[in-house]
Amino acid sequence: MSPDARRGGDDAPPRRAGPAWAWARERLRAAGIEAAGTEARLLLAVALGERAGGMAVFHPDSPLTAPEAAALARLVRMRARRRPLQYITGGCQFRGLLFRLESGVFIPRPETEVLVDAVLDEIRPDRAALFADVCTGCGVVAVTVAVERPRCRVLACDISRRALALARANARRHGVHDRVLFLAGDLLSPVRRLLARCGPAGGRTLLDVLACNPPYIRSADIAGLQPEVARYEPRRALDGGRDGLDPYRRLAAEAPALVRPGGVLAVEVGHGQARAVQEMLRAGTAFSGDEVRADFNGIDRVVVARRAGQVEGANQG
Repeated sequence: MSPDARRGGDDAPPRRAGPAWAWARERLRAAGIEAAGTEARLLLAVALGERAGGMAVFHPDSPLTAPEAAALARLVRMRARRRPLQYITGGCQFRGLLFRLESGVFIPRPETEVLVDAVLDEIRPDRAALFADVCTGCGVVAVTVAVERPRCRVLACDISRRALALARANARRHGVHDRVLFLAGDLLSPVRRLLARCGPAGGRTLLDVLACNPPYIRSADIAGLQPEVARYEPRRALDGGRDGLDPYRRLAAEAPALVRPGGVLAVEVGHGQARAVQEMLRAGTAFSGDEVRADFNGIDRVVVARRAGQVEGANQG
């Protein structure tokens, strides 16, 4: 029996970093985790805490204390049950920014960067603008836009108060909390109420850009998703109704009253949904044109539609 086995036991990680990493990797691999080696390294870094300097870098012969070994065992058990890595580590990266994340809040995907790019293309850095991010979750879109467009005022909306609290914390983390207003409510309802209150006499303030990454998974498909998604992510952040398109029907009906002429509605869509969403937006006369942007896998991911009517300047302020 090796010294590491005598010290840790068969179900406990060895007490040196290199063997502990290998121990974690094999258990994650057995649980069906594809990137088992990378994730084992991240979990070991979390277990080591400040001693790892927040990085997944360590010397293979570095000893683990008993509490560190116990922490690694606990983290590996959680991940082996397919709990999302982001919930375990308490954070995620998005466009180079670190965002806090916790259980019960939708996990941002890299594809959403396409939505952010579409928004940034419509907001000049030197102009004031009013932007609303609906279904904000932990706030990656709202906060990123506020960081990259310092003259932009942002409304961040979500039905989940838990998500809004996390988004507010992320805005503080990145120093933009003074330009982001957080609103609780279902889809566009909080934006509609706010704009009606804030408009000038006889009119209302309108958005320059409205973005939304709504739930778009078909109800019947949710149970068949990866365990990390089906078991752990909030269903109301996933479920788009029978055909996955219910939120887009509401957006097509309600968004025209909130976006200024010449302004933009940008929505993230699921695989194979872009054409149906385009047709919804074209069915009325509110939006005069649209484009589709693909993600890095070549999948149509974002539909961008422009509000019909005489083009107006951005909201000043």
